[in-house]
Amino acid sequence: MTHREFLKSEFLKNIAPDLEKLNFRLNKSLCTAYRRNEEGWLGFSLIFLINEQEGWTLNTSIGIRKDVVENIYHKTSGFETKYQKNTATIGCFIEDYIQQYDNIRINLIHESQIINAKDLVINLFDEIGLSYFQNYADIKTIDDLLNYNPLEECVHSNTIFRGAKGIITAKLTERGNYTELVEIYRKHYTEFCNGFYLPSYVELVNYLEKYG
Repeated sequence: MTHREFLKSEFLKNIAPDLEKLNFRLNKSLCTAYRRNEEGWLGFSLIFLINEQEGWTLNTSIGIRKDVVENIYHKTSGFETKYQKNTATIGCFIEDYIQQYDNIRINLIHESQIINAKDLVINLFDEIGLSYFQNYADIKTIDDLLNYNPLEECVHSNTIFRGAKGIITAKLTERGNYTELVEIYRKHYTEFCNGFYLPSYVELVNYLEKYG
């Protein structure tokens, strides 16, 4: 086991009980802690970035999954079945969510830093992550995040998924400008990546026409 592998293993071992106290169970292989509920799950991910000092720089992200959205999305997504349960409906890096990039990532270089790094991560999750889950708990709120201004960038989703997830939530919430959104996102996928994602989007829209 390398020094980096040891640091990662020990960090995950130490943070797991703290996450359990918050009702999140850590999947060590995915470096993600989940709290499952009737509608899907809440997720908190640890991203281990290699730094130049034989250690790690830790970044964090948060995500919310609504099964009703993801089950529709995967009708046309092309994802292998084994990956479909791990997709979030919305999510982002905590640093992007709070628009703070100074001292938000945590360096883990020496064994003696594990406990302090763990405490910093837990505090960040407790202060930011849990409130994120409360603020965006229902599909209507998620729909507003994705579709309130579809022409602007959205920190909660990227350019690959935003249109597809947005059109699904618009359908589920019976959003008044659904037809307009269909065309806005169609134009986006036509221009994005030379139309690579357009066929699956068109297939999704066709599926939604028959949904419900």
